[in-house]
Amino acid sequence: CLANTSTNTQRLSPSDLPLPKLFDDFEPPVNVSLSKHSDTPTTTITALPGSIRQQGKHLDSSTDVSKFLVLPEFLPSTVVTQLLTLLRGHEDATIANGHTTITLDQDPDSVDGMTSQEIFLDNDALRRGETSKSDPKEDMEGRRDLRAQMKELTD
Repeated sequence: CLANTSTNTQRLSPSDLPLPKLFDDFEPPVNVSLSKHSDTPTTTITALPGSIRQQGKHLDSSTDVSKFLVLPEFLPSTVVTQLLTLLRGHEDATIANGHTTITLDQDPDSVDGMTSQEIFLDNDALRRGETSKSDPKEDMEGRRDLRAQMKELTD
C-alpha cells in the first residue's frame, strides 16, 4: 500500500495505521424478546443498538448504515470463553496467536466485503446435510465435531 503526499510517496505498513477502536457509540438500551422455537416461551433481554456508517466509492456515507444489536445477556461470559477456547484450541488468545482449530470461511462478508472469517453453526443447508454456504470445498468432516461441541454449549 502506498501513501501519496505532496512531497513523496512512502510505503505504509500495518504499524502505520491507528489501532482498532472498540465500538462504544451505542444508542439507549432496548428490550428484545427471544424464543428458541415458535412454540417455546419468550425471554426478554436487554440489547444495545448501534450503527456503523458505510463508506465507499459508490455509497452515500450519510445514509448507508449497517444497523446491529449487541446482546450482552445472550450467552454467559463463561460459555463465550468455552466457545472461543474450542475455536482457538487454547484458552489464552495470546498463545493461540490468531490460529483456529479449523479453517474459517474466507468469502467476502455481505456487510463490509472483507473476508468473513466465520463458520455457520446451524442453517437450513446444514440441516439438509449440505455445506453451509454451497461451497463444495467446505471441510464438513472437520467442522462436524466442532459444531456439535459448540451446539452442546449453546443449547
